[in-house]
Amino acid sequence: MNSGDEQAQWVAWIWGDADARPPKSLRPLSSVGPQDLARGLGAYREHAKALAVRALAARFPLLRSDLGEGDFAGMAWAFARQHPPTQGDLNQWGDALPDFLDALPGMESRPPLLARIDDALHRLSQAEDDPEPDPGLWLRLQQQPASRLRLRWSVNLRWMAVPADLADILDPGNQTLDRADGWLLLWRRHWQPCRAWLASDQAAWLRRQAHALSLADAVEAQAAEFPDFDLGSALARAWQQGWLLGAETLA
Repeated sequence: MNSGDEQAQWVAWIWGDADARPPKSLRPLSSVGPQDLARGLGAYREHAKALAVRALAARFPLLRSDLGEGDFAGMAWAFARQHPPTQGDLNQWGDALPDFLDALPGMESRPPLLARIDDALHRLSQAEDDPEPDPGLWLRLQQQPASRLRLRWSVNLRWMAVPADLADILDPGNQTLDRADGWLLLWRRHWQPCRAWLASDQAAWLRRQAHALSLADAVEAQAAEFPDFDLGSALARAWQQGWLLGAETLA
Protein backbone atom coordinates (compact mmCIF):
# COMPACT_ATOMS: atom_id res chain seq x y z
CA MET A 1 0.00 0.00 0.00
CA ASN A 2 1.39 3.40 -0.91
CA SER A 3 1.49 6.34 1.50
CA GLY A 4 -1.41 8.06 -0.27
CA ASP A 5 -3.72 5.09 0.30
CA GLU A 6 -2.66 4.86 3.92
CA GLN A 7 -3.30 8.56 4.47
CA ALA A 8 -6.73 8.28 2.85
CA GLN A 9 -7.61 5.44 5.25
CA TRP A 10 -6.60 7.53 8.26
CA VAL A 11 -8.62 10.50 6.99
CA ALA A 12 -11.68 8.31 6.46
CA TRP A 13 -11.32 6.72 9.90
CA ILE A 14 -10.86 9.94 11.86
CA TRP A 15 -13.05 12.33 9.87
CA GLY A 16 -15.49 10.00 8.17
CA ASP A 17 -18.65 8.14 9.22
CA ALA A 18 -18.95 6.45 12.56
CA ASP A 19 -18.76 2.98 10.97
CA ALA A 20 -15.55 3.72 9.02
CA ARG A 21 -13.04 0.88 9.28
CA PRO A 22 -9.69 1.57 10.98
CA PRO A 23 -6.58 1.90 8.82
CA LYS A 24 -4.95 -1.39 7.89
CA SER A 25 -1.85 -0.44 9.86
CA LEU A 26 -3.93 -0.69 13.04
CA ARG A 27 -5.75 -3.94 12.33
CA PRO A 28 -2.86 -6.39 12.82
CA LEU A 29 -2.24 -5.17 16.38
CA SER A 30 -3.48 -8.16 18.37
CA SER A 31 -3.41 -6.24 21.63
CA VAL A 32 -5.89 -3.74 20.34
CA GLY A 33 -9.46 -4.88 20.79
CA PRO A 34 -12.64 -3.32 19.42
CA GLN A 35 -13.22 -1.27 22.57
CA ASP A 36 -9.67 0.05 22.50
CA LEU A 37 -10.07 1.00 18.85
CA ALA A 38 -13.33 2.77 19.63
CA ARG A 39 -11.68 4.74 22.43
CA GLY A 40 -8.76 5.56 20.17
CA LEU A 41 -11.10 6.71 17.45
CA GLY A 42 -12.97 8.89 19.92
CA ALA A 43 -9.75 10.51 21.10
CA TYR A 44 -8.55 11.11 17.55
CA ARG A 45 -11.88 12.62 16.58
CA GLU A 46 -12.02 14.96 19.58
CA HIS A 47 -8.56 16.18 18.68
CA ALA A 48 -9.54 16.54 15.02
CA LYS A 49 -12.68 18.46 15.98
CA ALA A 50 -10.69 20.88 18.13
CA LEU A 51 -8.23 21.43 15.29
CA ALA A 52 -11.06 21.99 12.82
CA VAL A 53 -12.76 24.56 15.03
CA ARG A 54 -9.53 26.47 15.67
CA ALA A 55 -8.48 26.45 12.02
CA LEU A 56 -11.85 27.59 10.68
CA ALA A 57 -12.31 30.16 13.45
CA ALA A 58 -9.00 31.75 12.45
CA ARG A 59 -10.04 31.89 8.79
CA PHE A 60 -13.71 32.83 9.33
CA PRO A 61 -13.78 35.21 12.33
CA LEU A 62 -16.83 37.20 11.21
CA LEU A 63 -18.84 34.02 10.76
CA ARG A 64 -17.72 32.70 14.16
CA SER A 65 -18.69 35.98 15.86
CA ASP A 66 -22.11 35.92 14.22
CA LEU A 67 -22.91 32.25 14.92
CA GLY A 68 -21.50 32.10 18.43
CA GLU A 69 -18.98 29.60 19.75
CA GLY A 70 -21.33 26.63 20.13
CA ASP A 71 -23.07 26.84 16.76
CA PHE A 72 -19.79 27.59 15.02
CA ALA A 73 -18.13 24.53 16.55
CA GLY A 74 -20.98 22.27 15.43
CA MET A 75 -20.90 23.74 11.94
CA ALA A 76 -17.11 23.38 11.74
CA TRP A 77 -17.22 19.68 12.61
CA ALA A 78 -20.08 19.02 10.18
CA PHE A 79 -18.05 20.73 7.46
CA ALA A 80 -14.92 18.78 8.40
CA ARG A 81 -16.78 15.48 8.14
CA GLN A 82 -17.78 16.27 4.55
CA HIS A 83 -14.65 18.17 3.52
CA PRO A 84 -11.74 16.90 5.65
CA PRO A 85 -8.31 18.52 5.27
CA THR A 86 -6.21 17.01 2.52
CA GLN A 87 -2.90 18.62 3.48
CA GLY A 88 -0.99 19.37 6.64
CA ASP A 89 -1.38 23.17 6.56
CA LEU A 90 -4.83 23.82 7.99
CA ASN A 91 -4.44 27.53 7.18
CA GLN A 92 -5.09 26.56 3.55
CA TRP A 93 -8.24 24.58 4.39
CA GLY A 94 -11.79 25.87 4.16
CA ASP A 95 -12.26 27.00 0.55
CA ALA A 96 -15.49 25.01 0.27
CA LEU A 97 -17.14 26.39 3.42
CA PRO A 98 -19.28 29.14 1.78
CA ASP A 99 -20.73 26.67 -0.74
CA PHE A 100 -21.21 24.10 2.03
CA LEU A 101 -23.31 26.61 3.97
CA ASP A 102 -25.29 27.56 0.87
CA ALA A 103 -26.22 23.92 0.34
CA LEU A 104 -27.57 23.36 3.87
CA PRO A 105 -31.39 23.04 3.91
CA GLY A 106 -33.09 26.14 5.27
CA MET A 107 -29.87 28.13 5.47
CA GLU A 108 -30.36 31.90 5.48
CA SER A 109 -28.23 34.13 3.26
CA ARG A 110 -26.33 35.80 6.11
CA PRO A 111 -23.88 32.99 7.15
CA PRO A 112 -22.73 32.14 3.60
CA LEU A 113 -22.23 35.84 2.84
CA LEU A 114 -20.14 36.35 5.98
CA ALA A 115 -18.14 33.24 5.07
CA ARG A 116 -17.44 34.69 1.62
CA ILE A 117 -16.33 37.98 3.13
CA ASP A 118 -14.03 36.14 5.54
CA ASP A 119 -12.68 34.07 2.67
CA ALA A 120 -12.00 37.17 0.55
CA LEU A 121 -10.17 38.82 3.46
CA HIS A 122 -8.15 35.65 3.99
CA ARG A 123 -7.08 35.61 0.35
CA LEU A 124 -6.15 39.30 0.51
CA SER A 125 -3.96 38.56 3.52
CA GLN A 126 -1.90 36.29 1.26
CA ALA A 127 -1.87 38.56 -1.80
CA GLU A 128 1.00 40.77 -2.91
CA ASP A 129 1.05 44.41 -1.90
CA ASP A 130 0.47 47.08 -4.52
CA PRO A 131 3.36 49.13 -5.89
CA GLU A 132 3.94 52.50 -4.27
CA PRO A 133 1.47 55.24 -5.35
CA ASP A 134 2.67 57.77 -7.90
CA PRO A 135 3.43 61.03 -6.02
CA GLY A 136 3.01 62.96 -9.27
CA LEU A 137 -0.64 62.02 -9.64
CA TRP A 138 -2.10 65.32 -8.48
CA LEU A 139 0.14 67.40 -10.71
CA ARG A 140 -0.83 65.22 -13.66
CA LEU A 141 -4.53 65.67 -12.87
CA GLN A 142 -4.04 69.44 -12.95
CA GLN A 143 -1.93 69.57 -16.10
CA GLN A 144 -3.66 67.10 -18.42
CA PRO A 145 -7.27 66.97 -19.58
CA ALA A 146 -9.44 64.24 -18.05
CA SER A 147 -10.12 62.87 -21.54
CA ARG A 148 -6.45 61.85 -21.83
CA LEU A 149 -6.13 60.20 -18.42
CA ARG A 150 -7.20 56.87 -17.00
CA LEU A 151 -6.88 56.32 -13.27
CA ARG A 152 -4.81 53.41 -12.02
CA TRP A 153 -6.30 51.49 -9.11
CA SER A 154 -5.13 48.80 -6.73
CA VAL A 155 -5.51 45.30 -8.18
CA ASN A 156 -6.52 44.12 -4.70
CA LEU A 157 -9.84 45.96 -4.57
CA ARG A 158 -12.85 43.69 -4.01
CA TRP A 159 -16.44 44.71 -3.41
CA MET A 160 -19.71 42.97 -2.77
CA ALA A 161 -23.29 43.99 -2.12
CA VAL A 162 -24.31 43.57 1.51
CA PRO A 163 -27.58 44.11 3.40
CA ALA A 164 -27.92 46.86 5.98
CA ASP A 165 -28.28 44.44 8.88
CA LEU A 166 -24.62 43.51 8.51
CA ALA A 167 -23.37 47.08 8.98
CA ASP A 168 -22.67 46.73 12.71
CA ILE A 169 -20.60 43.57 12.37
CA LEU A 170 -18.76 44.67 9.22
CA ASP A 171 -18.03 48.28 10.17
CA PRO A 172 -18.53 48.57 13.95
CA GLY A 173 -18.40 52.02 15.48
CA ASN A 174 -19.09 53.87 12.23
CA GLN A 175 -21.77 56.37 13.16
CA THR A 176 -22.06 57.80 9.65
CA LEU A 177 -23.67 54.73 8.10
CA ASP A 178 -27.16 55.36 6.78
CA ARG A 179 -28.13 51.75 7.59
CA ALA A 180 -29.34 51.15 4.06
CA ASP A 181 -28.25 48.22 1.92
CA GLY A 182 -24.85 49.06 0.55
CA TRP A 183 -21.48 47.78 -0.55
CA LEU A 184 -18.51 46.43 1.30
CA LEU A 185 -15.07 47.28 -0.09
CA LEU A 186 -12.18 44.97 0.66
CA TRP A 187 -8.54 45.77 -0.07
CA ARG A 188 -4.99 45.18 1.14
CA ARG A 189 -2.74 47.82 2.61
CA HIS A 190 0.54 47.57 4.53
CA TRP A 191 0.40 43.77 4.46
CA GLN A 192 -3.06 43.70 6.04
CA PRO A 193 -6.56 43.05 4.63
CA CYS A 194 -8.93 45.96 5.20
CA ARG A 195 -12.66 46.57 4.79
CA ALA A 196 -14.99 49.57 4.69
CA TRP A 197 -18.69 50.17 4.16
CA LEU A 198 -19.40 52.28 1.08
CA ALA A 199 -22.37 54.40 0.15
CA SER A 200 -23.97 53.48 -3.16
CA ASP A 201 -22.45 56.48 -5.02
CA GLN A 202 -18.94 55.71 -3.79
CA ALA A 203 -19.29 52.05 -4.70
CA ALA A 204 -20.60 52.93 -8.17
CA TRP A 205 -17.64 55.25 -8.72
CA LEU A 206 -15.11 52.56 -7.88
CA ARG A 207 -16.85 49.85 -9.88
CA ARG A 208 -17.14 52.22 -12.84
CA GLN A 209 -13.37 52.47 -13.14
CA ALA A 210 -13.11 48.97 -14.56
CA HIS A 211 -15.14 49.99 -17.60
CA ALA A 212 -14.23 53.65 -18.11
CA LEU A 213 -12.10 54.46 -21.15
CA SER A 214 -10.92 57.67 -19.53
CA LEU A 215 -11.35 59.76 -16.41
CA ALA A 216 -13.68 62.02 -18.37
CA ASP A 217 -15.89 59.05 -19.29
CA ALA A 218 -16.04 57.93 -15.67
CA VAL A 219 -16.90 61.42 -14.41
CA GLU A 220 -19.61 61.86 -17.05
CA ALA A 221 -21.24 58.53 -16.28
CA GLN A 222 -21.03 59.14 -12.53
CA ALA A 223 -22.60 62.60 -12.81
CA ALA A 224 -25.48 61.19 -14.85
CA GLU A 225 -26.32 58.72 -12.07
CA PHE A 226 -25.32 60.80 -9.03
CA PRO A 227 -25.48 64.55 -9.87
CA ASP A 228 -24.30 65.55 -6.38
CA PHE A 229 -21.30 63.25 -6.30
CA ASP A 230 -18.23 64.97 -4.80
CA LEU A 231 -15.38 63.92 -7.07
CA GLY A 232 -12.69 65.75 -5.12
CA SER A 233 -13.58 64.06 -1.84
CA ALA A 234 -13.83 60.67 -3.54
CA LEU A 235 -10.35 61.01 -5.09
CA ALA A 236 -8.84 62.24 -1.83
CA ARG A 237 -10.28 59.33 0.13
CA ALA A 238 -9.18 56.82 -2.48
CA TRP A 239 -5.64 58.20 -2.35
CA GLN A 240 -5.49 58.22 1.46
CA GLN A 241 -6.75 54.64 1.73
CA GLY A 242 -4.40 53.30 -0.93
CA TRP A 243 -7.11 52.45 -3.47
CA LEU A 244 -5.88 54.98 -6.06
CA LEU A 245 -2.28 54.51 -7.18
CA GLY A 246 -1.84 56.87 -10.10
CA ALA A 247 -2.96 57.70 -13.64
CA GLU A 248 -1.79 56.76 -17.09
CA THR A 249 -1.84 58.96 -20.17
CA LEU A 250 -3.94 57.70 -23.05
CA ALA A 251 -2.56 57.81 -26.55
